Amino acid sequence: MAKTPIKKYDIQSLIDEKWESDAKPYLSSNIGASSIGCPCQRSTFLSFRWASPIENFKGQMLRLFDVGTREEDIMVDNLKNIGFDIRYTGKDQLKMQIAPHVICRPDGVIFNGIPDIDEYPVNFEMKTMNRSNFEKLEKQGLRNSKPEYYDQAQCEMYGENTELETEVKCTLFVALCKDDSRIYAEIIDANPDYMELILKRARNIVFGNSLPEEYSIDPEFSVCKYCSNSVFCHVTHETTEINCRTCAWSKPEENSTWTCRVYPGSPIPYDAQKKGCPCHSFNPLLVPYKVNNDKPKKWHIAYEKSDGTIVYNGYKGVPSKLLKESMIEEKVDDNANPLDITFD
Repeated sequence: MAKTPIKKYDIQSLIDEKWESDAKPYLSSNIGASSIGCPCQRSTFLSFRWASPIENFKGQMLRLFDVGTREEDIMVDNLKNIGFDIRYTGKDQLKMQIAPHVICRPDGVIFNGIPDIDEYPVNFEMKTMNRSNFEKLEKQGLRNSKPEYYDQAQCEMYGENTELETEVKCTLFVALCKDDSRIYAEIIDANPDYMELILKRARNIVFGNSLPEEYSIDPEFSVCKYCSNSVFCHVTHETTEINCRTCAWSKPEENSTWTCRVYPGSPIPYDAQKKGCPCHSFNPLLVPYKVNNDKPKKWHIAYEKSDGTIVYNGYKGVPSKLLKESMIEEKVDDNANPLDITFD
């Protein structure tokens, strides 16, 4: 008797196409707490300055992100079911600014119910992980296996101290294995001394006038392989993104705004930052060209070609979108300080 043919139907492509069409790629105006803990400070530096194209995730990945968000809600329900008094979850999450341009949003705050914990409130943070990362977490603990999440927990406790007007001394960190629903939990103690180092690192990323070192010279290294800034570090050493944050004339301020030295006055609105203006000159840290500071010209960057001729990038000079065509590419010394520019 002949077997009945299997009638497969590709519903995934229809679902994924819908997710992709509904997706709204977004440039974050701030640095999230987990990004501050990223092992590669250069990656955070570049992302904060919108130096790489926005990632357009495939539908399957977007669905995976959504599952992670839903699992957080499920975990909160599970904690409530075993007697935890957990608040500020889901849409009611706290949003706290802990440093200029740095924010954090903990998954919740626990006010009672954790066995063997006497001091409240307790910060709550949850992540979902694949089997490999989950088992590494089980063996090594959070700080050794996922230092960026350890740093995130420190930032959240630091922010809650002010937001809740009380001392938050620990975090309940929970991880869910996506392969088999195993649950890992760890108590993370607040570390004020280490938090001071995190805040210094944050300031270096936000206000630094030098490009942080690349984390690895190997593009296949785990930190680099899936990084949105990998092409900049390992291939081009150049941004092609034209916006206010890649421009030499803008700068981040202590009050978490961006201002412009060409048009001083009010902060640059978020939507305007994304568009840039005709005065755009590439920040020399973000392109591989040599700056000639001996030939200044107001509101231009004097880039020197390998034959010694000067290309002025800026208003009524060479527009940023045409700069690459006017230059002979050459990698310049990363240790130089190209932002030491004479503006007058």
